[in-house]
Amino acid sequence: MSKLSKSVMFRGISDMKTGYWFIMLSLAFILLSIRDVLFAWALAGVVDKALTGDTTSVIHYLWMLGGAALLSVPLQIFAAYSDYRFSVFGVRNFLAKNVLKLIHIPEPYMESHHSSDLVSRMTGDVSRVQDFMCGELELMQCCVFYALVPFFFLLTFNLPLTLIAFGVLPPLMLLLNRLTKPVQGMAKEVSMEQAKTLRFAQDALSAPEVVKSYAMEEEMDKRFAGAQKFVIGKVLVQKKREAAVSSINLVFSFLPRIILALSGCYFVVRGQISIGILLAFVQLSDSGIGLMSYGDRMLLQIRQCNAALKRIYEAVDMESERSGGEVAQEASGENYIEFKNVDFSYENREDTLSGLNFSVHKGEKVALVGSSGCGKSTVVKLIQGFYSPDAGKVMVQGLDVDKWDLIGLRSRMALVLQDAFLFPGTLRDNIACGNENVTMLEIEEAIRAAGLEDFIKEQAQGIEGKVLQQGSNLSGGQRQRITIARAMLRNAPILLMDEATSALDAQTEQEVKVAIDKLMEDRTSLIVSHRLATIRNADRILVMDGGKVVEEGTFNQLMEKGGLFYSLFASQTSICLEEVLI
Repeated sequence: MSKLSKSVMFRGISDMKTGYWFIMLSLAFILLSIRDVLFAWALAGVVDKALTGDTTSVIHYLWMLGGAALLSVPLQIFAAYSDYRFSVFGVRNFLAKNVLKLIHIPEPYMESHHSSDLVSRMTGDVSRVQDFMCGELELMQCCVFYALVPFFFLLTFNLPLTLIAFGVLPPLMLLLNRLTKPVQGMAKEVSMEQAKTLRFAQDALSAPEVVKSYAMEEEMDKRFAGAQKFVIGKVLVQKKREAAVSSINLVFSFLPRIILALSGCYFVVRGQISIGILLAFVQLSDSGIGLMSYGDRMLLQIRQCNAALKRIYEAVDMESERSGGEVAQEASGENYIEFKNVDFSYENREDTLSGLNFSVHKGEKVALVGSSGCGKSTVVKLIQGFYSPDAGKVMVQGLDVDKWDLIGLRSRMALVLQDAFLFPGTLRDNIACGNENVTMLEIEEAIRAAGLEDFIKEQAQGIEGKVLQQGSNLSGGQRQRITIARAMLRNAPILLMDEATSALDAQTEQEVKVAIDKLMEDRTSLIVSHRLATIRNADRILVMDGGKVVEEGTFNQLMEKGGLFYSLFASQTSICLEEVLI
């Protein structure tokens, strides 16, 4: 049985892990409802004794009224504190267990789905759940106890009148439950459509230069407006259903009051209850009727929260990246990285890698080249354990990647990509990149090695200089140098570079290449590159085509061979072989 087949509402409440404070809050509501019973009983006594002229008893009951009122102060404080602990810590525990788990969703899902889908689940859906946990859940709990305690107390006064006052609740709640059932599906549809709307906004805001350069503002406005219109249509259908349910509930909420008033007067006339008892009935039964008044609201909120929880758990229940495994201490042989007859294909695509075999020795600098789509970047992903091969083995330091502890595996690697991603924050934060134990001296050494020293000195705030979203206030070369400093600071034995300089101009590329050469010192390096002129100094070059290595050798050896590498190089440089070999 899948987790989603169980009640997601009970699962959500269970994930709050605040059973103790749930009990304390329930106890507070029980005590408060007992206070209401005492107050109603004392009020009934005051009225009945006043009608008979029994002054002494009236004073006695007035003291009881005062005591019940005084009792309200500590009980309200206890209830408010329990409510705070229950809701705040419950939400914290729910988020810690579920929302943070979304970070560990596997790479294949992240690459095949728009990020707005997860953003919508982590914002809109989580917000709905939080609102329910911090409001409606406590209200529902309060209403239940405020109805049950008076119900059992009133049974001792007059059984028929109690059943008349509360008897309408069960059938009405069943009716409301049936009427609100479609709201859950509607709420889920609205959340899904809101995620699509967010997708349009996110796409437009993530590339404002492209949108403006191609005069796409009007087109993006139309797309967003169209998506919004569709969402509004869905919301209106949902709200119509909610309005109909609320109207029906409002009509039925007056019905028990009318029935109680008529029946109560009948019993008073018959002498079966006193006027004071009738007043107590009216006051206490109003708690139960109040439950009915809030019934539609509670059920609608439960439906909407249920829909949000389903979307959250759909993501949470996806298979996460595996945890645990082995950690190799050192390569068992000379091969630091090795592909053994590896086949791999992405979902619904043709084979990307087919019978791929190659190895990288410890301390060796190996370049991986080939035309677009030959599988170079896929090799880097397989080495990091983002994907598993369909066949064959990927070995790192003598251990199969599928057996590695992924955190341990990735801690052995430093990564420099074509897109130098920077986090909003400071230069120090982006260089340290989550390394809390790094010292300022180590950061300064990485800065010097990456050629960032002059740039840092030019900043008014130095190393604490601000970095905007995606490093938009920095040049491409500066961003790439920061990622190089980040990789140097990691001090990992394996360096993976995927098109690290392809987005830079020739002059900046040469400047950054000096920093990259320092970064590769004493490391096992695998360099993926389109710019073949930048890999002259590689110890070996592997040429890929059709998902496998078709040529291998040094730069000069491959040029002399006049094969695929020569053709690729010639198409980039438009110069002849003799000129290259000079």
